[in-house]
Amino acid sequence: MGTTTFDTFQDLKYVEGDFTLRNQDAVTSLAPLSRLQSVDSLVIDDMDGLTNLSGLDPARLTISGDLRIVNNDNLVSISDLAGLAVTGFCVIANNPSCAGCTCASIGLGGQETTSTTTTTSTTTTSTTSTTTTTINPVYNSWVRCRLDTDLTSSIDLLQGRRQVTGDVEFQNFGASYSCNVDPTSFGTLTELENVNALVITGNTLLPTLSGMDGLTRIENNFVLRSNTLLSNVDALSALTYIGGTFELRSNAVLSSLAGLSSLGYAGALTMRYCDGVTSLNGLSSLTAVGTLSLRDSDGLTTLEGLGPIASLDLLELDGLVSLTNISALSSLAYVEDLVITDTGLTDVDALVGIGYGFCDITLDSCDPLNHACDCSALTA
Repeated sequence: MGTTTFDTFQDLKYVEGDFTLRNQDAVTSLAPLSRLQSVDSLVIDDMDGLTNLSGLDPARLTISGDLRIVNNDNLVSISDLAGLAVTGFCVIANNPSCAGCTCASIGLGGQETTSTTTTTSTTTTSTTSTTTTTINPVYNSWVRCRLDTDLTSSIDLLQGRRQVTGDVEFQNFGASYSCNVDPTSFGTLTELENVNALVITGNTLLPTLSGMDGLTRIENNFVLRSNTLLSNVDALSALTYIGGTFELRSNAVLSSLAGLSSLGYAGALTMRYCDGVTSLNGLSSLTAVGTLSLRDSDGLTTLEGLGPIASLDLLELDGLVSLTNISALSSLAYVEDLVITDTGLTDVDALVGIGYGFCDITLDSCDPLNHACDCSALTA
């Protein structure tokens, strides 16, 4: 590639795939790439005409895969890349004139995963090279494992990350989804602290969520659905915030929410078809939640354990045939939409004095002379 040909890249903004510059000694400047905004991976290899990387704009460019800068004999500086966003691996090696040129020197120190030193000696020369591979702790994309063939690559993408700005999914159901993550693989994700969303569905191998021990925030939805062996959520003891809906659905042997003791906020908490859960013990810190919807969970007898909540957009208790105690809701002052149907409750005394926008309360058995039995009794 001559300089004239390289100049034709001056309007290039997006590359859907890898962009590789290799063995093009006539190229002495990357200025034609000044408008480049997105590539999967960027490789600069054996480009002996380059002394620096001026032209690439780290404020504009995002690399969703790997950055590799290797074997460039005359490169003396990579400082022009300081602040570059890279979501995959960073490898900077064998650039003999570039003193101090490492991933860390441009802000990609992250977690060092591989560090090897190779020394080659003859009677007249001695050459030492160091290769450092690092992982950016922030991954700015989705990790969607939906097929069994995706599992290894998905786990590899997540290992060593502290934050994933996209959704993380492990889905195994129906004919289209077959990613059944195993405890060993899942257990390697202990450094993960923050994700945009987390979805685990149809899993038949995970008895716990060990591996999520460091998780503190989920910015949007958290879905645990149809996980046949999941018995507890103890590994979530560090989780404090769920910005969207926390959905627990059809987890047949789930028996305890005790691991959620640090959870202080959820946009919504919905539970359905979780017959093994008998109380809300573990949710004592949950004092702010928009929607509380508990349905079709035959084992739930009490709401004890739920933190003091002052208001709700929606309170829905339906199909809870064993539920007899809602005293944990006595702190409620206002509910926009209040629905209580098909439960084991014989009164709603705990809700007397509450304000509401819409109300539908139907109790199969209640003594209206001595107890609050319907919506009209709440404000009497």
